[in-house]
Parts: sequence; structure tokens; C-alpha cells
Amino acid sequence: MELRKAEAEVDELRAEYERLRVVAVDADQHQQPDLSSVLGLPPLLDLLAQVQQDRPASLVPSGNGASEGDMTATSTADADADFDAGGVPLKRTVSAAEALEALEQVKSHFGALDVQCAKFRKRLGETDPVTGNPRYGAKTATRVMALLDLYDALAIGISTAYGTNDATAAALHSLRQSVENEEGRRKQAEAGARDAAMKEAADAKLAAQKREDEERLNAMQTERERIRQEAELHQQALEARQRREEEEARARAEEREADRAFQDSIPKGPDGVRAQLTALREGCSNEPGAFDVAIGALHTLFSQIAARPEEIKFRRIRRDHSNFLQDIGRHPGGKEVFIAAGFKLETLDGVESFFSKEPDLERDMDGWSEWFDGLKMTLQIIEEEMIK
Repeated sequence: MELRKAEAEVDELRAEYERLRVVAVDADQHQQPDLSSVLGLPPLLDLLAQVQQDRPASLVPSGNGASEGDMTATSTADADADFDAGGVPLKRTVSAAEALEALEQVKSHFGALDVQCAKFRKRLGETDPVTGNPRYGAKTATRVMALLDLYDALAIGISTAYGTNDATAAALHSLRQSVENEEGRRKQAEAGARDAAMKEAADAKLAAQKREDEERLNAMQTERERIRQEAELHQQALEARQRREEEEARARAEEREADRAFQDSIPKGPDGVRAQLTALREGCSNEPGAFDVAIGALHTLFSQIAARPEEIKFRRIRRDHSNFLQDIGRHPGGKEVFIAAGFKLETLDGVESFFSKEPDLERDMDGWSEWFDGLKMTLQIIEEEMIK
């Protein structure tokens, strides 16, 4: 089991060595020669022939075991994925770092086998203390000898790669320099990528800040414009309300002036009442029954006032009331008769009305008596007109 494991490990080392011999290094943007020509890696069969030639005759086993040539062929022609169908290693190109790593891996693998192969070498020359026979049988001895031959051949090849001659040293230095250059380029590329990413991030941040500033400025301008427009609309509304109020005040003043002129134009007292009733009769002459309706409505109104002078509702006649307009107000003299009887044009609770204001009975007894006598006189004159 131990020998089989050692054979597998040495054969793996052999395969790694053969792969190194056909590796081309891609370094500094150009193809370098194969490692075998740069480092002087000789063919493994040549090294095996040299080892077997230099081997002492006393170490050559005898017996019916496997032949030496068979073992050599098995060890050196074990093809794997890196070899063609004829057992020839396939050419491949690697980076300088990969080539240097492969060399170090072969060296490390070789060193790990040194103690184990030394033990096999020692046992190959030992004899059994009881029987005096060799420690290994012929077949096993042949396998051990083949293992050691391959190991020694690899030792020569690997020592050649790490030798001290100028060409080998220059090749290794070139590889290491290529690795350093590749690492430098990698770091430079990473630094460039970092710088580019930082610059991109800074540019993006600056652009975002610029957009934010522009949006903030646009928002401020929009808000200022909104405030200006609101202020302008507010000012326009104030001016429109002021104009409307002025127009309404002017209209009210004109209405008051018209009412005042209307009231001033009508004679007051019994003669004035008679004159307006005459005008009312004449105005209704073309409409049969209209005067009777009008005089009857006047009689009702003034009868209610005379009967209950303290009731304001009887002394306030709405100028726009539909019944008033239909029965009295639409005829000439219909409105004027109230002015002649002492009514005033006033606005009470927002409603334009004919209103007869009652004097304070306690403070002005004479004024109240005169006011009430005038109402009774108007009622009497209306009754006189009704019997004509």
C-alpha cells in the first residue's frame, strides 16, 4: 500500500514535470519560449537513461519480476487530460504567475517525497536478518528501483530548473519580474478602477447635488411665483371688492337721494292725501274695479294701524311685496299716498319699506297725538273716497 501510494505520487510529479516542459509563458504582452528551453528542462527519458546508466550493478534486482523497461514505460507514458493520444504533452500558454506557481508546486511536491524515497532506497539495500535474503522480493525490488529511477530523474530535472547557471537564473528572474509586472499592472488596474469608480461616484453625487439644487431653486421660484400670483389675485379681489362696495354705496346713495327727492316732491297732510287718491282714481280709470281694490286695500291697512298703532307690523309696508304691488303700488298715486300720510322710505332688516314711525308716547305726548291724528285723518279721507 505504501509503495503504491508513492508510485502514484511520483507519477503525478512526473506528469507535472512534463507539463512544465511544454508550457509557454504569456508575459509583458508577448509570447516567451517554452519553459523547457528557458529553464533547460531536459526530456525525462534522457534523464532516466542517465540515472539507469549511473546506477551501481549491485542494486539491479534479479528474478522473475517486471522488467526495468516495462516499469519505465508505464511510469512515463501514463497519459491524462494534458497529453494527446500518443502520450505527447499538449502545448498550452499560461501567465508568468501561473508558470512560477507551477514550478514552486513541483519543487514543493518533490521535497515532500524526499524522505519517503530515501526510506525505499535504504530498504532496497537491506537483507532479512534471519534468512539473509534481500528485504524486497524481485518483483517489489523492480518496482522500487523503477520508482527511485523516476524520482532521481525528476530530481535532476528539477535541480536543473533551479540551478545556478546564468541562463536559468535569468529565466527565473524574468519569470519573477513578469509576475511583479503583472501584479503591478493588476494593482494599477484596480487602482484605476477604484479611481474611476470614485470619480463616477463623485460625479454622480455632484450631478445629484446639482439636480437637487436646481429642483430646490425651481421650487423656490415656483413658490415665489405662487405667492406673487396669490398676492396679485388678493389685491385684485380687494380692488374689485372696493369698487363693488363703492358702486353699491354710490347706488345706495343715489337710491337714498332718489327716495329723498321722491318724498320731497309729494305734499304732506290731508291735502296731499286727497291729491294722491285723486291721482289713484284717475290712474285706475282704464281698468274697471282696480280703484275699488286699491282703495279697499288702503282702507284695510290704515284701519289696522288706527286700531293698533303700537304694532310695527301694521306700520311697515314692504315696497316689493307682491300683494302691495298688485293692489296699490302699481298704480299712479298708490305709493305716493303713503308719503302724503307721513310714511318714510326706510330699510328695515334689509327690506325696503314704507314705514310710519311712532313717536315715544311718554316723552312726546303732543308729537304722538299729532302723529295718530294724522293717521285717523288719512283713514277718514279714504272712507270719503270710498263713498264717492
